[in-house]
Amino acid sequence: MRLCGIASLGATKKDDLASTIARHLFNAANSKHPSHVLAIDIGFVNLGHARISRTNLAKGKGKGKGSALCLDSWAVSQVDSLDVPYWPPRLAANLDAFLGGVVGVAGERGLSMKETACVIERQHWKPTTCTSQSVVRCAGLEAMLFGIMSSRSMNVCSVAAAKVAEWHSLESGKKKKQSAVDRVHEIIGKGTVIEVPKHLADKFKSEKKKDDMADALLIGLTYCEWLENTNAELQKHSDTLKLK
Repeated sequence: MRLCGIASLGATKKDDLASTIARHLFNAANSKHPSHVLAIDIGFVNLGHARISRTNLAKGKGKGKGSALCLDSWAVSQVDSLDVPYWPPRLAANLDAFLGGVVGVAGERGLSMKETACVIERQHWKPTTCTSQSVVRCAGLEAMLFGIMSSRSMNVCSVAAAKVAEWHSLESGKKKKQSAVDRVHEIIGKGTVIEVPKHLADKFKSEKKKDDMADALLIGLTYCEWLENTNAELQKHSDTLKLK
């Protein structure tokens, strides 16, 4: 289940777990595989995003040297300010503009957002590390993103930050942010996990909020790897699922 990013949702019995896995594979078999993944990391006032192209997978590339994944957009955007009162209408307008920019660039390149899987960092209560105001802002951002994306018929889901951290073996606590940044530097240096254009690699090196960019990329990569593992399981169990 972990290899495919399947949530157990409290299922503990063997039959329940088997049903959860079968349902995940069945849904995947009957869904169009995304050609792109847009991952969004949510901060108090900033959004980190990474858009990953999976088109080379369909062309059979990436099986030898190099990577089948390519990063085509990566940045941190400020969508709110802690210096002003929390006001949902302003925030919603800022988020709409943010998504318009990301989607607009995609549209110019001939990318259909219906072929893009949007993955948002799932928010949770952080009583020891964040103020209540910050938690409310982040939860509001998440809800608004879901609403705006759903209204645009985008394929959107959320993923827990803890699952991403576990997948990449990141350190916990205060060391997590730097651990994520170090992991991304390692990924860029190797060049085999994902192809990162030089201008985006340079942007990451010069960015002050490296952790937001790092988290967004790791969310996207984790989701891509879960997709590939799910595809492998589909092929393995194609007869059982009666796939054509």
